[in-house]
Amino acid sequence: MEEGSKGVRRTCGECGDTLDDLWAAAGKSVCPALACQAAATRRRQRERMALRTELARRELAARGVDPTRTSWSVVPSFQGGAVPLPQAHRAAFVAHLIAAVDEAASRDPGPSPSTPVAARTPAPAEALAFEAGCRSCRGHCCRRGGTTAFITADTVRRVWSRHPDLTPATTTEYYTRFLPDTHLEGSCVFHTATGCTLPRASRSDSCNRYLCSDLDDTLRSWREPEGPSGTHYFAAISLEGGGVTGVASTEVPRGTPRKADRLDQIAHAHGRLTGHGNAGGIAPTPPGSAASNSRPTELGGSADPPGGG
Repeated sequence: MEEGSKGVRRTCGECGDTLDDLWAAAGKSVCPALACQAAATRRRQRERMALRTELARRELAARGVDPTRTSWSVVPSFQGGAVPLPQAHRAAFVAHLIAAVDEAASRDPGPSPSTPVAARTPAPAEALAFEAGCRSCRGHCCRRGGTTAFITADTVRRVWSRHPDLTPATTTEYYTRFLPDTHLEGSCVFHTATGCTLPRASRSDSCNRYLCSDLDDTLRSWREPEGPSGTHYFAAISLEGGGVTGVASTEVPRGTPRKADRLDQIAHAHGRLTGHGNAGGIAPTPPGSAASNSRPTELGGSADPPGGG
């Protein structure tokens, strides 16, 4: 702040220029300049990351885990509770689906623009990361699905390529029969306490292939030549909902997946979380493999906590 003819004047927290009276009266601490707004956003992100990191360190230490001597990472946490799926949400999804089906039907016949994930045994690193990380997170990314579930005309055409008996009319019936009676409030219409109610092969490519930045950073570190080994911990944190909401652990497998295989493995891992892991011809994890023997565990809870995925 600075002293002026009108008394104490507020200054921008980034550049130091005096704030406009109306801007200051609105409680703004940064001027509207794009550079200052961007700098303030980056600063808030650093502060949030520092807080998440500190909360995770404290929680791990409280559970008897030395955060300076083990591998761990932070993931988001979705805290929506189970509520009846509103009729308005059902109607909005059906309207969106009908529009996507109409667009798909209006296109010239031809190969689907997006293809199903190729049958391939998942790499242990990918499957384990999603088993432990996504289950502790409970589907933070799924909330963006809203009343669309990210389904597009491309999704519909891919489903038609797998189910040629479906017509535009029966496609709507096909999807609506998977709508649950209850879902997690504030999230996708198909998002429940036990995961996604849609079979993996019928979900959007976004759902099957998305990887949040926290898990992406974790997997990148696992792929490093000198990457971690042994037990890896995931701390799920909700800064809006009370801090650490859960900690899960898994064993970091030896060997890392080839980057070209990554999306296939992610899609399979998503399916495993909801019981549709073998939908669409995806090969199950071979008995005796690292992925089947190294089950993620929830600290202080069951080996298979509820998750979104």
